[in-house]
Amino acid sequence: KMLMQHEEIRVKLVPFKSALEGKAMEQLMGQIASAQIPLLRFASPSLYWVLSGDDFPLNFNDPDNPAIICMGNDPDRQSIYGTTLALYTSRMFKEINHKKNKAGKRNLPCGVLLDELPTIFIKGLDNLIATARSNKVCIVIGAQDESQLIRDYTQKEADVIMNTIGNVFVGQVNGRTAEKYAKTFGREFREQQSQTTGGQNDTVNISYQQQEILPQSRIESLSQGFFFGKIADDFEHPILKKLFCAQIQIDIKGNAAKEKLWKKLPKGGAKYFDLDKIEAEVRSDDGTIIKEYMYAMLKKEQGDLEARDITYSPDTSVVLREKVENAWAEMNDADREKLTLEVIDKRQIEVMKRVVDQNYKQIQEDIKEIFQVENVPMVATSDEEETIDESDEQAVSEAEGEDMSFDWSNR
Repeated sequence: KMLMQHEEIRVKLVPFKSALEGKAMEQLMGQIASAQIPLLRFASPSLYWVLSGDDFPLNFNDPDNPAIICMGNDPDRQSIYGTTLALYTSRMFKEINHKKNKAGKRNLPCGVLLDELPTIFIKGLDNLIATARSNKVCIVIGAQDESQLIRDYTQKEADVIMNTIGNVFVGQVNGRTAEKYAKTFGREFREQQSQTTGGQNDTVNISYQQQEILPQSRIESLSQGFFFGKIADDFEHPILKKLFCAQIQIDIKGNAAKEKLWKKLPKGGAKYFDLDKIEAEVRSDDGTIIKEYMYAMLKKEQGDLEARDITYSPDTSVVLREKVENAWAEMNDADREKLTLEVIDKRQIEVMKRVVDQNYKQIQEDIKEIFQVENVPMVATSDEEETIDESDEQAVSEAEGEDMSFDWSNR
């Protein structure tokens, strides 16, 4: 009833309400599971901390507050962070795809660079490419191969995206992608000569045949640094030769010299998570920590059964511990390793939550120090600073009073 009072989510809650009123509990549990399973991907303390703040605006082309926003994915958690990055980028596109800001000023020309696009799914990307050009927003997308885009965006959406873009830069590709771009370059008439020698007469035949400008075999054998493609023009800047194939000259020595001058980020003063130490502790106690975890899971399971069925009689602690010992003895090495990794992951997440809570202020100071070292300006009003300090004190006091109680709304 409380959730149905919110107009924004009322329509989405109607199926759950109908199942509950109709006492279709199996249907309701299926609906709840369908909603919970995708959300389990976001079970990460680092993700909670990042998503809970309101640190910067997403309309980075605002003339009153221009910004550069940089986001990166983690290959080990690509499916988790990919969804979060897609959420950010989808909202960001809606904010920047306007001619003017709320104050009526013309938005600044800006660019969106999306490297390794297939690693995230961005809904409405084709619409942004088609409409953002008129709002001075340049979209640059990068992928290893077009087949990746087809796999993750479906054939129809991938075709729309690839057919909407104006400028195309392609390196060495294989298979269907190479065949497609060989056809894109088209054909031209080329002169061919054939010479016939017989007796005292030599005959030279000259003919003209249509041949591919850039054959598939050449595309598939391009060396590193070679690119080909086509360029779009406009009325003010017409380009006669739109097709190209050339090598990009890279100053390797110069780039290596620049990398030596890069500044290292300052080391933070917050406590380390000691994740390796936690794993060592779990593996070195002959299964005691793992058995306690199994005991806690069995006890929770029996508590849930007792809550659903008042006639259910739970086992005593002694019986539960005997079940744990028997189950541990019957496990093979593979099952024990799987359970060990599960316990390690659970304990590491608990420690990360606790450390972030207890050292939130120190983390803030570390971030400020990074900004100062890199000469990045920070703007904050006195009211904002007071609000942050009060929320920090409340969160720290809660964390100190009860270790396992985390109120992430204060972040």
